[in-house]
Amino acid sequence: MQDKYSAMKCSCLLNLSACLLKMKRYDSVVTSCSDALNIDASNVKGFYRRGQAFTRLNEFDQAKQDYEQALKLEPQNKAVKEEMDFLMQRKKQHDEKFAKAMSKMFGGPINN
Repeated sequence: MQDKYSAMKCSCLLNLSACLLKMKRYDSVVTSCSDALNIDASNVKGFYRRGQAFTRLNEFDQAKQDYEQALKLEPQNKAVKEEMDFLMQRKKQHDEKFAKAMSKMFGGPINN
């Protein structure tokens, strides 16, 4: 009975996280997926959705860890591979934007 309850709770948490993702409530997605992963530590959807939320929160290292874990569990998962590519793109854009801001802040002419 406990196993059925746990499986149902995990499923509900993952469905909730899908809804929250659409609503762009990324912190809540992380919480729901983490709760689901506490029930089933090998749930690919949990790692995938939490990775999506981390990506949108610019938590790139955590997102990468989740995607890598999902790919360990399902190496051929196309959706996870596509999200990993999106993560790398977004991280590159973020880094370029940060570098540009820093060069403006510190790269101006030096007055003697």
